[in-house]
Amino acid sequence: TALRFRVNEKIILDRLAQNDFAVNEIASDVHEVGSTTCTSDTSSNSLQELVNEFNLFANSLGFPVHHMEARVIGNGLRVGAVATKDLDIGEIYHSIPNESVICSNTIMSNLESNELKMLLQSVLSSGDEFHVLLLYILHERFVMKEKSNWWPYLQILPEIREFQHNSPLWFDEDKLDLLAGSDARNEIVNYQRNVARKFSQMIQSNEVLRVFGAVFTRDNYYWAHSIIDSRAIWWDNTRHLVPLLDLVNCSKEPSIIHRTDVGTDGKSAETRATLTYKEGDQIVENYGQPNYIYFMYHGFILDQNPHDCVLFNNIRINQDDEAAKDMDQTHQRLSTAGFRSYNPSFCIKDGDESIGSMAQFLRIKHGRTDEENISDLIAQTLADRLSRIHAVGRTKQSDVKTHYAENCMLQMVNAEQSIISSILNQLQ
Repeated sequence: TALRFRVNEKIILDRLAQNDFAVNEIASDVHEVGSTTCTSDTSSNSLQELVNEFNLFANSLGFPVHHMEARVIGNGLRVGAVATKDLDIGEIYHSIPNESVICSNTIMSNLESNELKMLLQSVLSSGDEFHVLLLYILHERFVMKEKSNWWPYLQILPEIREFQHNSPLWFDEDKLDLLAGSDARNEIVNYQRNVARKFSQMIQSNEVLRVFGAVFTRDNYYWAHSIIDSRAIWWDNTRHLVPLLDLVNCSKEPSIIHRTDVGTDGKSAETRATLTYKEGDQIVENYGQPNYIYFMYHGFILDQNPHDCVLFNNIRINQDDEAAKDMDQTHQRLSTAGFRSYNPSFCIKDGDESIGSMAQFLRIKHGRTDEENISDLIAQTLADRLSRIHAVGRTKQSDVKTHYAENCMLQMVNAEQSIISSILNQLQ
């Protein structure tokens, strides 16, 4: 294809020009990419070598604005992106042409396999763009392998063994018991069950098995799902996998939340710096999410996360509630207040409008008027959550070593208690 020719030509020319592919390391603890539960095609190469190869590949993609490159970061961050020039806040540091991303549009216009094309057309016709993306990267990574146009990108992505160790999607439910009492545990379990259900449906498809055969395993499906959940970047209401831009790590430091927007030419997407950077600085972005989202989809949390909040996803209209006595009126009140469910989710924090939203739902649930003060109902709801958490009696022994994921869960529960206690103090 034209993409493959352009990529190969650029890589060859760059190698001839450079004669030296070394990239300066930011940290001394360079990670090696090891074997996984599937056959690893990258285990013989160091992560540094793969990053070098990826940078050559990225340079071939024709980015209109290209002021960063991949580097091995270390310190648990693996690979990140660093500025190749000084950058000011608001300056465009990366611009991506439409043809250099992986999304449903570019996938369908560049397919070479007739069998895969027929399968993805069928999936797309059902409105399932997510599985078009998932099945495509699964095919490129585990079927095409080195023959894929995207191989330099695919081989630097986290492997199955890394997700198994760090991603809650892969955890047994009992490993989540450190979150007992928190609705974050329920949210993660529901996520796990939803992904398992989708895999069970997919593996029963003759069309899927005809294209993928023995490659369509639970581990490989979960890998592809995890890649999309943790790396996809949204603009124009569409998920995109974006080589290089998706290497930008998360930080609480920028006060401006990351966004990527369609450029004025309509043919590319642009990302602007949210901090000032010197050449060689690691570029970071604030994803603007609470820690339960970071942990569930990315496998990390941020200390002192300014966007952290306490998830409540188990407040609903029950049959014995005052609201159930006149469901027509209740439906009208819910609709007027902007609720589209009898069981909405809330993520609350001190001084945030989310408390007001939860308060309005509690008014409706308990048959209170819109003017009534319901501090008592809010306080009781929060106190019940604290009681649930305290009933578990989890403690961390100072002399017992815990894994990173376990520490994350302990910190999440501690933060939840702190946020709730702060709100309760304000209500008193």
